[in-house]
Amino acid sequence: MCFPNLNIVPPNIDFGCILNDTSKKKYLTLMNISEMPVNYEWSFLEEESLSPLKDDEDEKKGKKGKKKAKPLPVNEVFDILPVSGTLHPGQTETVEFTFYSGHGLLYNGVAVCSVDGGPDYEVPIVGESSFVSYKLSTLELDYGEIPYNESSSKEFFIENIGKVPFQFNINLSTVSRPGLVDCHPMTGKVAAGERYKVIAKFFPGIPANIDEMFLVECAHFPAQRFKVRAIGIYPACLLSFPRADDEEFHTHFDEVKKGLSRPGGAKGDYAAVFTSGEAIKQMAPLPKAIEKDKSLVKEPLVMEVEAEVDRRVLCEKILAQIEAATQRQMYATTSQLLNSTTNLAATTTDGTLKTPKGPAGKKQAAAANKSGTTVDKTLQDDKLSTIGGKPDGATLNIGGTIVPLDNITIGNYTCDFGNVVVGNTKKKSFRFTNTGRLPINFSFDKKILANYGISIEPDKV
Repeated sequence: MCFPNLNIVPPNIDFGCILNDTSKKKYLTLMNISEMPVNYEWSFLEEESLSPLKDDEDEKKGKKGKKKAKPLPVNEVFDILPVSGTLHPGQTETVEFTFYSGHGLLYNGVAVCSVDGGPDYEVPIVGESSFVSYKLSTLELDYGEIPYNESSSKEFFIENIGKVPFQFNINLSTVSRPGLVDCHPMTGKVAAGERYKVIAKFFPGIPANIDEMFLVECAHFPAQRFKVRAIGIYPACLLSFPRADDEEFHTHFDEVKKGLSRPGGAKGDYAAVFTSGEAIKQMAPLPKAIEKDKSLVKEPLVMEVEAEVDRRVLCEKILAQIEAATQRQMYATTSQLLNSTTNLAATTTDGTLKTPKGPAGKKQAAAANKSGTTVDKTLQDDKLSTIGGKPDGATLNIGGTIVPLDNITIGNYTCDFGNVVVGNTKKKSFRFTNTGRLPINFSFDKKILANYGISIEPDKV
């Protein structure tokens, strides 16, 4: 004797909490585990609907809020497809359940699957709707002073203070240049009651006051502006030698001198500006043999101006290098795409190159191979110099782009010995002042200096 039976997986449907005035679908599987065809039909056994939690809280606080939303019949909130059907022995059917949310209510219901000549199967259904609510732990991060060629990381949190999970996205399109700000993760989903940590990394790249802004996009809300700021600092120095006759330096010198003369000086442009008064206080007394040499001490204002000129020149040259490296990287990527497209267009459906037969075909194939080799070599060289290579000397890695620093010169000095009698020697002393916020070390290449008959002590500090 056989009886019609079904197996239902999963045994219940829970839609969780979704955004008001949206819908969500869930699925279950029916399987005929009997040895005879089964006819089934779905219906609802309506149960009590629960009112919004917010209204209950308002009642406890004695507040007179808006009129409560009237719960809808369960069969208007939930939908089932297909409503009925026939399953042969061993056959399965996927049933779609849809929850239409609204009014911020919690609905409990029971869907009943009635089998002709068999049992009724009850499937509990629950669904809730609410609004998205979130807050950010802060809307700005201040990184303070960071060495211009290093990065610093700070964190902030996106907190879901509602019941509905939501997606977030970090939009860096408002950042002035690539590699300056990076966030991890860039996207994610915040569950109800969760505090989601986002790490924001700041890489100055230049010694300057840097104020940037990116966007935090949560659910359907307008993007929030998130400010980040830092002060890029670098190891800087001044020599007591006079500056070389450099047009670029003199142009900047006049501009900076005017800026330092106005109220507030250069601190409005750069918060870590060099202050000569503090440096002079820390200077060691000169030895008696050279204490009367006025060339060893520059005027305080001149020191401040020269230090600021050096900083501005360095910023300009680094930014120019970044722009050039970015352009090379874009060119390399475009050339790769064009090369790939050309090779793809020159192939048949079986992947072989389309070349004419005879001598003309051989010439065309040889030319294509030569061209491909040239392009590939160009791209490889370009990659080595800008992207994945390891150039000698100091570099900056900005957003995956390698920027060389060895060819950047920000200051030229003149050491004038005057007239020197053949066979005699003449000495010049100079002072080395650290004008930055970082400790520095320096060295001179004695071999190069020896070629010009010059020696220097100490050669390394």
